[in-house]
Amino acid sequence: MKFILFCDSLKRTEGKSGIPYIGRIRNKVAWFLENCYIRGAKIPDEPLNNKARENKIIVSITSFPKRINIVSYSIKSLMLQTLKPDQIILWLAKEQFPNWEIPERLRLLQERGLEIRFCEDLKSYKKFYYAMKEQEDNILITYDDDLIYPPNSIEKLMEGHRKYPSCIICNRAQLFPLEENGAISSCIHWKVYSSLGVETPTHMIMASTGAGCLYPPHIFGDMVFDLDLIHKDAPTADDIWMKVMALFYDVKIVKTTKEQKPFSVIFHSQEQSLTKINDIEKKNDDIANKLQAVFSEAFLKLRKTDE
Repeated sequence: MKFILFCDSLKRTEGKSGIPYIGRIRNKVAWFLENCYIRGAKIPDEPLNNKARENKIIVSITSFPKRINIVSYSIKSLMLQTLKPDQIILWLAKEQFPNWEIPERLRLLQERGLEIRFCEDLKSYKKFYYAMKEQEDNILITYDDDLIYPPNSIEKLMEGHRKYPSCIICNRAQLFPLEENGAISSCIHWKVYSSLGVETPTHMIMASTGAGCLYPPHIFGDMVFDLDLIHKDAPTADDIWMKVMALFYDVKIVKTTKEQKPFSVIFHSQEQSLTKINDIEKKNDDIANKLQAVFSEAFLKLRKTDE
């Protein structure tokens, strides 16, 4: 754990101005060291909590065939947390794993308590959809399958939850601004480095659902599970969908820090990525505009102050 925190200290804050070249070198060194470390890291015999809690902490993650051989490293980092979750669930699409064959690395993690569940293929939505439906009385934390997480990730989220129990708590967020004409700004203007949302609940940011995002029990209604709307208007953008649901149900967002360090990406995990679809092809802009048209009244909250 201490080694990962040391690597994290090497990194330059995401989105912060500085000396770009030196910052990139430091980030690459940390990225390389964390990848080497997590491959050899040993999982404790009891990486999950076994004590009674009022609300269980459920960690939910999903993956797909091209990453099934490396998702174990993300899960390992979530089994090395200073605050242990009660469950870690990996959701896999039945269509993509027809014989339910999984790598040996994941079978070893199952022996430490990892749950692998097979479900219908909802792409990135799998990491929240089924767990939120089944675990409605518990605390849900979502993560992505291509990153190494610092050992205090869950602890920071839970500290925020204790202060703001009715808010979404996230480790990373982007601004979600409106233009003067009321339209959503292009995703190229969704900045990460901002004090908005730090220690002050706000509607003005969008949580990154894969960077560690905590959803308290019972904050959403059935609309969040509307697959017809998801498939029609936001099939590849669960971040935006969950942001719009937060507006629709009047749930504000808090982020744990202004100065988020970039996460170390797992070796060989980016051959296929939704980020390439969403950012390079500007699908996020199209999706945000479609959802604004559908939920126009909810978007009015972006024009109000957070007071």
